[in-house]
Amino acid sequence: MIEQIKTAFEGHVVVEMFGHRRLSGFGRSVPAFGTEFLRLDVALPEGEAPVSLMISAAGIFSVALVSEERAAALATNNASVLAMMQLRDRPPAAAWKYNDESRFYDDE
Repeated sequence: MIEQIKTAFEGHVVVEMFGHRRLSGFGRSVPAFGTEFLRLDVALPEGEAPVSLMISAAGIFSVALVSEERAAALATNNASVLAMMQLRDRPPAAAWKYNDESRFYDDE
């Protein structure tokens, strides 16, 4: 019988996720929601509020182990990816106008 050995991971990483997104920061494996996730404390430019993401293993394409300096060097890229993911610098929500038409229900 093959024995599975689980070890907790911790370190600086560059994570490539499906959807062509790449983020860097300090990652660690954490149990959550009945499975293992990668918690990524995203490296951001100086002065930016911190962001941590919980990333499912199913959404990861690859993980590269890097130095802290390399992870920090990608901080500007991280800020733009987070904006694209709408986790940073969200524009104000557009005003939604609901057009009450009979296609949703009949008044008869």
